[in-house]
Amino acid sequence: MEFVKILHVNCSVKYSGRGDTTLAPHDRIVMMKDDGSVSVHSGEGVKPLNYMGAKAKVSEEIVDGERVLMFDSSKENLTVTIHRLINEIEWEVEDGEPGLVRDGTESDLQEWLSKNMHAINNNLEFVEREYSTGAGPVDLYARDLMTGCDVLIEVKRVASSSAVYQIRRYLEGHDNPQARGMIVALDVRPRTRHLADKHGIEWVEVNYPARNTPASEAT
Repeated sequence: MEFVKILHVNCSVKYSGRGDTTLAPHDRIVMMKDDGSVSVHSGEGVKPLNYMGAKAKVSEEIVDGERVLMFDSSKENLTVTIHRLINEIEWEVEDGEPGLVRDGTESDLQEWLSKNMHAINNNLEFVEREYSTGAGPVDLYARDLMTGCDVLIEVKRVASSSAVYQIRRYLEGHDNPQARGMIVALDVRPRTRHLADKHGIEWVEVNYPARNTPASEAT
C-alpha cells in the first residue's frame, strides 16, 4: 500500500534548483506521496504552482512555532512553511497501478487534432498537415484567429525534451519570424515542460478519445 496526504493550508513556498522561486503566503493545496513527490496547487487549473518529483528526502520541523516541510534531492529543494492548517487528510492507496492505456498512433492523433483543433485551443484554425518549414515537415500548421499568427505544432504521444529542440528547428526554418511553436501530446514530461517554458515553446496535453468512441461522445 502507498499513502497520499493532502494538506489544505495557508502557506509560503521557496524552491531552488531549476531556478529560484517563491510563493507568498496564500491558501493552497499541498499533495504528498510516499515516493517523495510533492505538488503545490492553487484553486485554479490542473498545473501545479510548483512540485518536485519522486525520491526527494522528506523532513519536517517546527520553526518559530510554524510547521515547515522540506523536500530535498541532490539538485533541488522545496520548502513549504505552513502558517495555518485548514485541513489534513491521509489515506492508503493500493499499489500495483496498471497504468493508462492509450489508443491510436501519432498519425491517428495528428489526424484527429486536425479536425478537432478546439482540443488544443478554441482560437486555432487548422491549415495543413506535414507542412514544410525548410528544416523538415512539422506535424500541424495552424493559424491563431485572434492574432493572425502562424502556429507550428509538433504532435507526440509522449513528449520528451527532444521535441523542444525539434520545434525550435522548425521555427528557425520557417519564413515567418513571428510564428509560434507548440508541442501537443498525450503526456508532456515534467523536464520537457520546463525546457519548453525556458525556450518560449507552448505545450498542451490533450485527451484523445479511443477510436471506438462515438464522435458525439468524444467532443
